Order: sequence, then structure tokens, then C-alpha cells
Amino acid sequence: MANADFEAGMAAAKSKDYATALKEWRPLAEQGDARAQNQLGRMYINGIGVEQDDQQALKWLQLAALQGNADAQTSLGAMYWFGRSVPKDESEAVKWYRLAAEQGNVHAQSQLAGAYLVGRGVTANDQEALRWLRLAADQGNAQSQRQLGLMYAIGKVVEQDDAQAAKWLQLAADQGDTIAKSKLPLQPFEKAISDSVDKQYESNPQPDANSELEAVAMMITTLHIADHLKSTCSELDPKLQSDVELNLLKWKTGEEAAINKAQKKWDELSKTAPSLSSLALINTLPQLPFHDSANPGQKKIAQVYCRKYFADLASGIWRKRLPKVYAYLDAVP
Repeated sequence: MANADFEAGMAAAKSKDYATALKEWRPLAEQGDARAQNQLGRMYINGIGVEQDDQQALKWLQLAALQGNADAQTSLGAMYWFGRSVPKDESEAVKWYRLAAEQGNVHAQSQLAGAYLVGRGVTANDQEALRWLRLAADQGNAQSQRQLGLMYAIGKVVEQDDAQAAKWLQLAADQGDTIAKSKLPLQPFEKAISDSVDKQYESNPQPDANSELEAVAMMITTLHIADHLKSTCSELDPKLQSDVELNLLKWKTGEEAAINKAQKKWDELSKTAPSLSSLALINTLPQLPFHDSANPGQKKIAQVYCRKYFADLASGIWRKRLPKVYAYLDAVP
């Protein structure tokens, strides 16, 4: 009987007869039916068929989530992630996302992948991010398909592969993902440009720090250039903004300790020896080719440079390119 009543509520909701749906689901929810509790929670959080009420939503979603309902666990995770009617707690959000993701909930898998990618609520882990992205992408989640495609396009976490990039971006684009659409068709010369950046560093490596002071100045410079390029890249192509910001956030999160040490030391040095501020002008990173961005060819190259630069930053490759900088900063008390 309970199953029949629940299905009757689903049928009513599909026909937008929310009063009937509520009539069918509320008694079941009060009797402990997790499916009905989840549906009530969704009605209250969205204000569908009832007056919007976050506290009622939280009540019913918690009851359903504690019984193992994956949809409720995902919604509860989102409430903690954004701090909606509960204190913002990304670690608690990840806990609920993981429980739902392990049951196969595609939205939870996508959110968990994002958490691992940027290290929010959990220690950053590219391989875990990739695992959950693949699971979500295989289930048809457009956001995960797009992110996986971009990873293949620029060789981030996975080996660069134009065919795989095109496959996943096309799947996302077919579902209406506008960012994925903007990346298609992939141009073969994008990989060549990306490879040329790596060769540039191999043939002309960046100057490394020879003192703690230089290490501090070079980190401050990196911060300034990265923030400047974030704005420049986003102005060049607004569609780059989400990827640029995600990778910049991942780098700042992963290198938070070194960045904080450099910032603190630099603030101290600026007070005691203002003339040393000229060291912050050390050019540790190349400027991107924006001199003629109105030219379609140059604009395309600049777009590739933008993606490559921030993907490299997030990947941790600068620790390899400038080992002394990080060695000095890691040693700063």
C-alpha cells in the first residue's frame, strides 16, 4: 500500500497536482518512508506546493539522509556546502556527497569530483577527482563530461588526447552545455601551442631564487601576475573564466602555506626596507600574447596560453620549475 501511495504522489507531482502529492507523501513521511521524506524536503526547499521553508526542508532531508536515501544525502550535502539553514561546513558537505556518490548518485559524484579537484572540504587529490568525474560522466552528467573533456584537451591529470577531449566535449555539448560547445571543434594546433610552452621552459628555464628574499618576491610576483592574467584572460574570452578561476583557486589552496608565508614576510620587509619592493618586479612567468588579440589567429593562441598557464599552475608544475623558491618558502617559519 505504501508503495502505491508513493507512486500516486509521484504521478500527481508529474501532473503538477502538488496538493495531491503532498496528501499522499506526508503520511508516508511521518511513518518513516525515506522516499516520501526526501520528496517533502524537496518541496519545502523549492517552495513547490508548499510555502518555502528551509527548516522544514532540513528536517525531512535529514530524516531521509540518515536512512540512506541518496537524493536526500545529496541535497543535504548542498545545504552544508552553501551554508543554507546550517553553518557552512564543506567537510560535512563532502561527507554526505560521498555517501550518495557511493550509491551511484550522479550529482553527488560530480560535486565530490569538484571538491577533490580544488581541495575544498577534503584534501585535493587529482586522481580521486578523476575517478568521480569518470563515474559521473559515464552516467551522462554534462558538467563532468565537459570537465573531463577539458582535462584531455590540455593534458591535465590525464595524458593529452584530442580524440578523448572531442568525445567528452561533444557529449556535453549535445546536452546543451554552452562552455563545451565553445570548445568545439578542437583545433589540432592547440596541442602544438601547448607543447611549445613546455619546450620554452625546457630551453629557457625561469630564474630560480638564490635567497629567501628572492623566493618571497617571486611568490608575490606570481600572485600578482596570476590575478592579473585571470582578469585579462576572462576579458579576452568570458567562457574561459570558470576554468581559469577553478585552476587558480586550486593552486592557491594547494600552496596556501607557502603563499601565506610569502605574504607575511613581504609585509614585514615592505615596512623595514621599502626599496626592496623592486624585487617584486622579477618576471618569473611569461606574459601571454595579447598584443594583437583582435587577430583571430592570435586570439586563439592566447586562449590556449590562458588554459595552459592556469592548468600548469594548478598542477603543481611550478614546484618543479622553481624548486628553490618553494624550498626557501617551505623553510620560512
